[in-house]
Amino acid sequence: ISTEHSPKLQIRSHSYLRAVSEVSINRSLDTLDPKALLASPQYRSRNESYMRAMSTISQ
Repeated sequence: ISTEHSPKLQIRSHSYLRAVSEVSINRSLDTLDPKALLASPQYRSRNESYMRAMSTISQ
């Protein structure tokens, strides 16, 4: 079974990419220091929810 051509997966990854680009735009307005960015709890929690979503997709 190939999940690569699943429309649902494509839609999900597309909305993820859009969310990420929006987030990175907001981030660059907030602070220009990438180290502070990566250490921020907001980034960590968002990254965790992304990892959770990815594990759900791969199952």
